[in-house]
Amino acid sequence: ALPIFIVVCSGGMLCVNGERHFSDTAFLLAGLATVFRSFKCVWQHELLLQIPLLRVVAWSSIWCLCTLTPVALKVEGLEFVYRLRAADAHTQGAAALSAITAAILNVAQCCALREMGPLVQTVTGNLQLIMVVALACAWLNEAVTTWQWVGVVMLAAGATRGGHGRCRSEERRVGKEGR
Repeated sequence: ALPIFIVVCSGGMLCVNGERHFSDTAFLLAGLATVFRSFKCVWQHELLLQIPLLRVVAWSSIWCLCTLTPVALKVEGLEFVYRLRAADAHTQGAAALSAITAAILNVAQCCALREMGPLVQTVTGNLQLIMVVALACAWLNEAVTTWQWVGVVMLAAGATRGGHGRCRSEERRVGKEGR
């Protein structure tokens, strides 16, 4: 598993190589977000072995709402509500569709987590970088270096090779059910 981990991490670093402008604070926050997202993935998987899927989704969503709402209100106030009310029907529809899609994807993520386990789901989630690189080329006409394409190939290879087999908690659950 360690060689696959190295391939995936190296591929991810090559994909984002070339970004010349960044702040240390943004880098720190992005790193912390990654660490805590990984913790969340592992903890949710453990919970999903004991608690129904929709209950886990509801509880994690409630805490996100409770922690983000005060920060959003302090930073932006109610400006987003006023602007959404004043927006045209197309924009309001896009905002509603975005919220519905986010809820569906949250449930789908938990289903995938329950079925795949935290390691495979996290490695597969790294494929997002491949989509970012492809869309940046196609839509934004960004130049992608050869090394970034090498990173894309490494990510894809690592994601397809990584995580074959069950994790320990899944083996424990299956072992208990089989007794």
